[in-house]
Amino acid sequence: MSSFGDFIALSEKCDELTAKIINREVSDGIVAPSYDPAALSLLAKKKNGNYCVLKVNPNYVPTETEERTVFGLKLRQKRNSAVINATTFINVVGKHNNVSSLLHHFHAMQQGSYSWENPIFSCVRYRKYALLENLADFGNEYFRNLTRFLLLNKAATDDLIVATIALKYAQSNSVCFASRGQVIGMGAGQQSRIHCTRLAGEKSCNW
Repeated sequence: MSSFGDFIALSEKCDELTAKIINREVSDGIVAPSYDPAALSLLAKKKNGNYCVLKVNPNYVPTETEERTVFGLKLRQKRNSAVINATTFINVVGKHNNVSSLLHHFHAMQQGSYSWENPIFSCVRYRKYALLENLADFGNEYFRNLTRFLLLNKAATDDLIVATIALKYAQSNSVCFASRGQVIGMGAGQQSRIHCTRLAGEKSCNW
């Protein structure tokens, strides 16, 4: 929520408990797939009956292209239809943090020519995966899956998913801080990414 009003979007039905939480916050409107009667009754009284309550049209399909006209100049681009999920973050780049590099080191470890003390394992050796001794029996796909798990645990992936989805719908430039599955700071609509980061950082500190 914004400090001075916002528009709330829900992905599930708005129940009475959610409506009570929203009712005590500064907000300009809400959009949701549906509403419980009790929730709708509460929201209808907010802002002296001027609170905007919208229902999502489940049959709406957005067009493939987006258009905007600015001073007679028409701008057109393909709609961002990217699906954000765990597979979005499989390709971890960097000198040591890529799947191919770690596969090489896992195979080397199988031959007894590698040690956990090597820097490439500095971030994961505390996990003490004794099962690495028998990895050869599982094939390359097992190596890949294990590598992805070691590089990015579920909690970190959940935070990345939430933050990236929020960024997808935020005004560019934008930076998002997420923690424990929640967006805790967003800096958006700035010309400078430095200012975006400052805004997101300030909001996350308030959180």
